Amino acid sequence: MLDSLARLLPGVPEGVLSANVHRWKFANVQTVSESDVLMDLENGLAACGDWTIGNRVEAAFLSATRLSKAIGERLWQT
Repeated sequence: MLDSLARLLPGVPEGVLSANVHRWKFANVQTVSESDVLMDLENGLAACGDWTIGNRVEAAFLSATRLSKAIGERLWQT
């Protein structure tokens, strides 16, 4: 998987043998964002994540999906 990522993203170190992933137990959101799609068109910034919708990995996926759709729609408008 790391080799595939390195082909897609310049700057990813080659020859990585392993990586660690951990769960941050304090990542629970008490109040979700007002919008699940956060875009600052003036500065060209966008953000997504589970914290915009809820606390589960499914929320992160949905947030990314919605943001990618919003970016796509914005690109087709210009």
